[in-house]
Amino acid sequence: MNCIAIALVLIGCHVADYSIAQATAFISPLKIGDVKIKDAFRSPRLTVWTGKTVYDVFDKLEGKYVPDRQDLIDEKLKLGYTRNALLNFDRVAKGDKNTGVHDDSPWSDGLLYESIRGAADIMIAYPDKQLEQDRRLYKV
Repeated sequence: MNCIAIALVLIGCHVADYSIAQATAFISPLKIGDVKIKDAFRSPRLTVWTGKTVYDVFDKLEGKYVPDRQDLIDEKLKLGYTRNALLNFDRVAKGDKNTGVHDDSPWSDGLLYESIRGAADIMIAYPDKQLEQDRRLYKV
């Protein structure tokens, strides 16, 4: 009985290995600029993402928003401004080190990097001169 179970496992592994190798042989990555989406569902959303959402994300990371939670409202009243993740990069550019000061959430620097990457992908697929010239893309 044990020999049959082992044989089935070995046959299954061989078949699984073959299937994975065979499937990946046909997969090749596409360049973002070569992909064009034109359908009734995604196209309107892509228009919003490219024309509004990407700018809204950068505005919020830069502190251009109206606080909607009490802790953020209190923080704005205390500091005189809303959280601005770009201030961290301004400090580094000035040469400030180990200041113990960090604006916005601990993960906001990484979020800014990923937002820039997303904007770059959008610019490849949907070229936009206004976005290409947005100074916030070049602050980091």
